[in-house]
Amino acid sequence: MVEIGDRWHRGKLSITREHYATAYLMQRLAVLMRSSPNSNKGALIWVGCAPSEHHEIGAILLTLYFAPCGLSKCVFIGKDLLKEDFCARGARATASAVLFECQYPRNGL
Repeated sequence: MVEIGDRWHRGKLSITREHYATAYLMQRLAVLMRSSPNSNKGALIWVGCAPSEHHEIGAILLTLYFAPCGLSKCVFIGKDLLKEDFCARGARATASAVLFECQYPRNGL
């Protein structure tokens, strides 16, 4: 995806192809998410993307990374989330950890 993004940025790849590649990868990740051996025991971990963050692939990969360990239930919540709302809802859900992906400093927390 980095190479595809770089090619798009240099004008060597159309936005249509970049979006197609992203959609293809997201479909494959969705299949992995549905079939991941996420535990229903242990710590609850919420993963999401910071405000104005529209690139959720990293957060989904993080969720998939935690899933096989069986020590926690790791849930991807979404992208472009408000920090206060995400954290408050995570606390109400008794999440042990709330993890935010933030790719760009301007979207920082």
